[in-house]
Amino acid sequence: RRVWNCTCTSMGGSEAAASDGVEMLAEGGSCRYAGDGEQVGLEGEAEHCGAWGRIRRPVHDAAPHEHAVVKAAEAENYPRGQVRQVRVSASSVRAPYGDDDELGDRAVFDELLHNTNVKFVRGDIKRLNAKDKSVFIDVDNDEDLALNYDRLVVATGANAMLDMIPGAKEHAYPFYRIDDAIAVKERLRELKNSSRSVIKVAVVGAGYTGVELATTVAEVLGERGSVSLLSRGDSIMDGSKEHNRKVALSAIRDFGIHLETGAQVDSVSKDSLKFTKDDEQETMEVDLVLCTAGSRPTALKGFGSLPQTDKGQLQTTKTLQIKDNEDIFAVGDIAECIDQSTKKPTKPTAQSALQQADYAAWNLYASIAKESSLPFRYLDLGEMMCLGSNNAAISALNALNLEGKAAATMRRAVYVARMPTDLHRLRTTASWTSRPVVSKANNVIADLLRSVDL
Repeated sequence: RRVWNCTCTSMGGSEAAASDGVEMLAEGGSCRYAGDGEQVGLEGEAEHCGAWGRIRRPVHDAAPHEHAVVKAAEAENYPRGQVRQVRVSASSVRAPYGDDDELGDRAVFDELLHNTNVKFVRGDIKRLNAKDKSVFIDVDNDEDLALNYDRLVVATGANAMLDMIPGAKEHAYPFYRIDDAIAVKERLRELKNSSRSVIKVAVVGAGYTGVELATTVAEVLGERGSVSLLSRGDSIMDGSKEHNRKVALSAIRDFGIHLETGAQVDSVSKDSLKFTKDDEQETMEVDLVLCTAGSRPTALKGFGSLPQTDKGQLQTTKTLQIKDNEDIFAVGDIAECIDQSTKKPTKPTAQSALQQADYAAWNLYASIAKESSLPFRYLDLGEMMCLGSNNAAISALNALNLEGKAAATMRRAVYVARMPTDLHRLRTTASWTSRPVVSKANNVIADLLRSVDL
């Protein structure tokens, strides 16, 4: 009975993180969750542990890699292992509650990992030695720290592709991470406080995130806003549920958003955007360009020896282990995870990442405890989207279709139910009341979270 190590690398965010960031723009709230994740967002997108009888208690908060490694480490009838979660992002992590600059990485993860045996390490990955089972981390620009592992979980997510459009990297705002949402919020505040009679905003990309962002920005700016939504396709939200698409189109009309379909963005400058439509190039004056179109898996230094797809995703087996590397698991946007029911890759969504985390957690445990692994099978539970502070669309299980305030209420109820503890549920619910009350409640609850055995 040996002590085993499970090291998890994490970084980035995903469409879901950006999607939940929309809520912050609409409500004016501060970031309540930060961290990696394939689905860590403003409202947490957390999954309640306890999917299996072997697991003792929910001890993680939101990110799929934490979900996986903590579940495995907490399995009964097996000696607890050392679980080390490694964050490799160089960008700052915002406080999970309260003022954005009040807490840093250490405070965030100390709270989330309270009363667990998970050790948090922050640094940049320098290289991987799969043969010796070690990952080398640059911590605070000091000497490399070698983390040895028996099992490694890679969940480093993806990054926005701004370099695909000339000028976008310099003049456009991505909307992929929590930090992006905070930056957009600050820029909108500046524009609202300016002397401009009309504030012109262009949103590039008409997927779920683009539509949610466009409707929320239009609501925030009100009559002063002139919002344009550019879609390269013939419509919006390609591949989404028909009900949600119809509700979204209705919201776009209600907010007066100008929808440009069949538009290929050519370049972005400080105050204009050029795009081609019907073989003719047009110029649009802008005060702010928000880019939600496209992402690519995070490039990992030293991981080139692992099998990857043409898109840069790590190739996994049916049990979510890296091909020819059974001691390494991968989940989320960084991995190509094949649904064994359809034999097709799953979409890069929070729902997919959560389900992958469950399977990876069990299979990691099974690989140590000599139990049977499970082939990954994705269950489509439906889709939810925010279309302003009091409007949403839900299409679930091919049976339930909701819109308007009822959908918005149900969407928030789902997020509350997904919080890992009662205290987190209380905090999330409190955040939907007035800001002064939220601030005081958050301070009280933050103290409780740090002192109470969850």
